[in-house]
Amino acid sequence: MQPIEIREHLRNASKQPIRIHLGDGTAYEVRHPDMAWVSQTVLVIGVLPSEEGIPYRAIHVDPFHVTRIEPIDQLQESESGSKGNGR
Repeated sequence: MQPIEIREHLRNASKQPIRIHLGDGTAYEVRHPDMAWVSQTVLVIGVLPSEEGIPYRAIHVDPFHVTRIEPIDQLQESESGSKGNGR
């Protein structure tokens, strides 16, 4: 995916959390724009945030390995009891 497309999704993550899917089948949730950063060559995703919102670790990914980005359905998640705090 083009870095500019990823950036647009990240800008809206505070209003609508997103799930970023990679070509190897992994997916990461971004619930706030501060939890991810994109450049032309790398996408950095903070995972397993603490209660203070500081990530435990970071994943570095080539933006072109991002296959799709989808909104996280808040209603569906609250019904299933999932927290989705990282991966």
